[in-house]
Order: sequence, then C-alpha cells, then structure tokens
Amino acid sequence: MNPQLTSGIDATKKLPGEGFKRTWPPLIKMDEAVKAKVGKLFNPPRHV
Repeated sequence: MNPQLTSGIDATKKLPGEGFKRTWPPLIKMDEAVKAKVGKLFNPPRHV
C-alpha cells in the first residue's frame, strides 16, 4: 500500500448549479434532555 495515497470527504453544501437537485433536509436539533446529558458528560461539575 502506498503511504502517499490519501482520500478525503467533501462535506460542503452543494448548489443546483453543481448538479445537486434535491432539497436539503432540515437541521437536526437536540431536545433538552439530550443537551443536559451531553452537558453532564463534557462539563462535569468542578470541585474547588
């Protein structure tokens, strides 16, 4: 395997002029319970 070979993913939003004909789905929104759980996982209370 050649270590110089790379691959990438183009995740930019495409426009109709670029060949993208479908509508974009709505943005995903987290509900409050999920936000609270993520907040506890990544922002634990600090003991001073």
